[in-house]
Amino acid sequence: MTEEERKGKWASPPEEEQREARVESPEEQREDQEEPFEEQREDQGRPAEERRDTQAEIFEEQGEDSRSDKNGRRTAKKRNTIKTGALVEGAILAAVTVLFAIMSSYIPMAEVITIFLMPIPVVLLILRQDIKTGVLSTVVAGILIVMLLGLSGFLILLSFAPTGLAMGITLKKKNKAEPVIAAGVVGYVVSFLAILWVSAAFLGDNIFQTMPQEMRNMMEWVTEFYQKAGVDQANLQRVIGIIEQGIEMMPYIIPSGILFGSVLFVAADYIVIYHVLKRFRIHIPPIPSFYRFKTPPALGFVFLALIFFGLFADRFIQKDTLAYHLYFNLFYGFSMLYILQGLIVILYVLKRLKVNRILCVLIMLIAVMMGNIVLYIGIFDVFWDFRKRIDRLVNRN
Repeated sequence: MTEEERKGKWASPPEEEQREARVESPEEQREDQEEPFEEQREDQGRPAEERRDTQAEIFEEQGEDSRSDKNGRRTAKKRNTIKTGALVEGAILAAVTVLFAIMSSYIPMAEVITIFLMPIPVVLLILRQDIKTGVLSTVVAGILIVMLLGLSGFLILLSFAPTGLAMGITLKKKNKAEPVIAAGVVGYVVSFLAILWVSAAFLGDNIFQTMPQEMRNMMEWVTEFYQKAGVDQANLQRVIGIIEQGIEMMPYIIPSGILFGSVLFVAADYIVIYHVLKRFRIHIPPIPSFYRFKTPPALGFVFLALIFFGLFADRFIQKDTLAYHLYFNLFYGFSMLYILQGLIVILYVLKRLKVNRILCVLIMLIAVMMGNIVLYIGIFDVFWDFRKRIDRLVNRN
């Protein structure tokens, strides 16, 4: 290596690099430390609006949204996104819902069970995650069900989605069973009416026409069976006449039947949901005691007024009018309500008297067939409260 190369290799750096590499003096270090405080003082001296805008830009750069609190300050708010765990859980519960739909479509009598189970994944997901995840999972499950089962799958989707979403959303916001059941009843009625419309529009199945005909076919089969069994013709004709009157009135009372049936279905489904969620350690308010169900006295007076008005209804109301439909729906709706109350009274008495379960079932079956007597028991219970009297009698003994 020549002397020039050796000098070039070990030569000192240029003067600019030497100035950069030299150690800062204490005064310079003190100035560097005071720079952030000077920037902070300058920021405090700016108007509040400019400071909030600067903070908003910082939040946006960090992938967050800015919002104002009650004092007008800007704070960071996380974007409303669905977490990966929620998406996975939603996909699993959507698959479970599709499985229930397939079972109800291909397994005989499975629909009796799955109709109570299909709203459960929707409610469970809304309570464990949020409403958005529950709705998204229901939409995904509905698309898969329709793709696999076609129009029948769409009818299955209508049978559980409105009810499950209504109950889940209300449970997320309310802590009482009554509002949840009321929301579920509204959802069930909406789904039932939607199913009737889809069946009539695309399948040509009109329940108002097919149901009376099916009832007449069943009546003919029962009549033939009793004739072969040697039942007295006079009694048989009397029973047939009562059944025919009921068949003629059936189209008029379908709305009240739908409402009453929806209340029973949603109450039973709420009990199933309560016990299933309990397994997942999700506690929801229990349904009020079934044995303490009682209508207010005001409704009892309304029903008595309807009974009295029915004695003269033919003089004031013409058949096949809106008033005629309204009256009979109110009358039969109240009748079913007080028949239910009468059955509850009978069941409560049997429970307090500690009657054998098998005997209880037999007595309740007989009570169902004696509808008028049970109806009177339900009406009188409004004013005399038989259950309270039974409690006094049992406690006295």
